Amino acid sequence: MQLTVGQIIGKALKAYGVPYVTGLPGHGNWSMIDAFNDPVSKLRFIQVMHEQSAVHIADAHYRVTGQPIAACTSIGPGATNTIIGLATAHCDSTALLLITGSAATHMRGHGVMQELDRFASPDFPHIVAPVTKRTFDVIRADQVPFVLHRAWNAMLTGRSGPVHMEVPLDVQVETTDIDVADLATRLPMGKPRADTQAIEAAIKLLLTAKRPCIVVGGGAISSNATPELTTLVEKLGIPVVFTWNGKGAIAEDNPMCAGTAGWPGSLPGNSTAANADIVMSLGCRFTDWSASSYRKGVTFSIPDAKLIQVDIDPREIGKNYPTEVGIAADCKLVLADILAGISNEQARKARESNGRKSSSADAPTKAFQQPCCVRSVSCARFCPAMAS
Repeated sequence: MQLTVGQIIGKALKAYGVPYVTGLPGHGNWSMIDAFNDPVSKLRFIQVMHEQSAVHIADAHYRVTGQPIAACTSIGPGATNTIIGLATAHCDSTALLLITGSAATHMRGHGVMQELDRFASPDFPHIVAPVTKRTFDVIRADQVPFVLHRAWNAMLTGRSGPVHMEVPLDVQVETTDIDVADLATRLPMGKPRADTQAIEAAIKLLLTAKRPCIVVGGGAISSNATPELTTLVEKLGIPVVFTWNGKGAIAEDNPMCAGTAGWPGSLPGNSTAANADIVMSLGCRFTDWSASSYRKGVTFSIPDAKLIQVDIDPREIGKNYPTEVGIAADCKLVLADILAGISNEQARKARESNGRKSSSADAPTKAFQQPCCVRSVSCARFCPAMAS
């Protein structure tokens, strides 16, 4: 059956589990929008008021569900309006696909309406390259299946992130009988696992630590490590602090939760992290925001504290702090392997020898969980005073 490239993309997105596409129609992507609404695709299109919103919606969808969706915009300003959304997704490692239109292949470089071509033709892939994992330029219909599964592979393997695909106007309506590949046959199975030696080294440090602390970043959220994290901290009695992107990785009413870390963090959270002799980080980049501009003793005391750094991106290991054990692997799997390597007897001895308890919080965690005041104050009470 002959289908247009727009229909093929819509059919593929539906097969890949994408429930809807967000975006804004324009002259550069009308054909794709029409194809998404076609009975062949049956792909719901959510129209926004601004292209940046479309990418933010796709970003939020991945954060909530762990499944990527697509955003679709026109060329020129319709495409460039997405940059801030892409940069946000790129910095926070959230997966999404941005599909943009482009000048027809035979008209590229002529300066057609809203074309960007002063540096190269097309220019937009060069603009988004720094804020995406990959960018693809589809110039023939038969490239679509190949590009789509490569885009999904780039989005979801290793450190996740946004990917861009540009489809020229004439290619959008080109017809072919080519079909898309089964995505399962094009993606690797499982996530990167840690070396046994690294796991053993991490276990040794955790069991002998006097004042251990776990700092949780966005990588723990992405790997869905909450069950393993909760089990480990309760088993060993280790307090947990989290960055803003790590918020939600552990329940904040958990006795082992000491609060946020960094210059916008809580006093209990920073105190817990700064006084730790062993710090285990899970998907934390140690930005100046979460590390209080690297002022020693404010949030972290590395060194002298020893660092076990776990991150799926090997480029983050040792980037801002020296590591005692650096593990480039998925946070959830690392925690599972650590739990499997610690017996109940070892955990009990570690808690008793260092005065740790799994059933009640220490002073910093108690301080974090205390209400800031006895009587709550409504924001509305301040409005008359500020208006007068």
